[in-house]
Amino acid sequence: MLYLHIGTHKTGTSTIQQSLRDSYEVLKSDGVGYLNLSYNIIKAREVMRAAEFDSNLVDKLSKEISQAHAKVGDLPKLVLSNEAFSGEPYNGYLNSKVVAEILRAAIKVEEVKVVVYLRTQDQFVESLYTQSIHEGGSKNFTDFLGNFSDHEAFDYHRLVSDFQEVFGVDQVIVRSYCDESNKGLLKGFSNLIGSEHLAKWAGGDRNLAYSRNALEIARICNLDLDQYSKQKLRSALQIVLAKKRGESFSYFDDRSRVEFLGRFRDSNSKIGVEHGTQGGKDFFPNFVASPELETESPDSISYDDAASLILKLFEIGAGKKPNRLKTTFMNSAIRLVKRVGPLERVARKIYK
Repeated sequence: MLYLHIGTHKTGTSTIQQSLRDSYEVLKSDGVGYLNLSYNIIKAREVMRAAEFDSNLVDKLSKEISQAHAKVGDLPKLVLSNEAFSGEPYNGYLNSKVVAEILRAAIKVEEVKVVVYLRTQDQFVESLYTQSIHEGGSKNFTDFLGNFSDHEAFDYHRLVSDFQEVFGVDQVIVRSYCDESNKGLLKGFSNLIGSEHLAKWAGGDRNLAYSRNALEIARICNLDLDQYSKQKLRSALQIVLAKKRGESFSYFDDRSRVEFLGRFRDSNSKIGVEHGTQGGKDFFPNFVASPELETESPDSISYDDAASLILKLFEIGAGKKPNRLKTTFMNSAIRLVKRVGPLERVARKIYK
């Protein structure tokens, strides 16, 4: 039996994968082998972005899986986890059928249980938008939503049906991310694969996310920075203007959120009926009015002004790799932004 955990994205996959890596040896005592692929992000994205069935890609993936299987040994249960295996999130998983076919052809284990977690589309898109800014994007949220105009984008019932058609109706396990998070995501996954030890994992470091201020500043700056400078800025903002525990903000206003969710009413209802309880009413949470967006930048300067200051830092040398003029550049930058406390700290992190 192989449990194929395909995400989706933004549903705690990093936590599950880190727990599996950290528990690699102890899982064996539960009869569970984690197939820790030597996949880098580029290889994973080949599968994620596949537009058509590719036999060469199947062969490469099959080889990776076979090598990981040989390394872990002959155990009754195997686990393979990668959110790239659900398809391309930046087009709404329109290629899920092709990805499912590639995975089925690459996995030589006969019995496969596909595990997929689903998050309401509004929360998913908001989280994905934040990720896009982390990755160097510069679109505003309205323009970002334009990526998903296809009526089948984020149709979860279609996505699940694609995997059911390839792997079998009874071979796809669907879970609500919201429900599992409330109960304990890792506990639920541990019970699903039958591991006592995984549920005891102590946990790793929390991913550093942007605060609302940091995200808007990064979005404006990204348009004018090269990749090296974007990485430097990201590291600085994640430390100085990181999202605090319990902090929440939204990109939708209440009206646009209701309108967006209305696109998926029928699809989500089918998912709830087929994979939830109580007639499916408990699968996705009911919409609750969101908090207002934060509107102030650090120390009440505008986002544009904050971004202009940071871009000036790179103009006078922050974008350069460290050299003997590093101290001179840093001192100049600090003087430039000293009147804005948080941005002074950003400058120091950039030059570190």
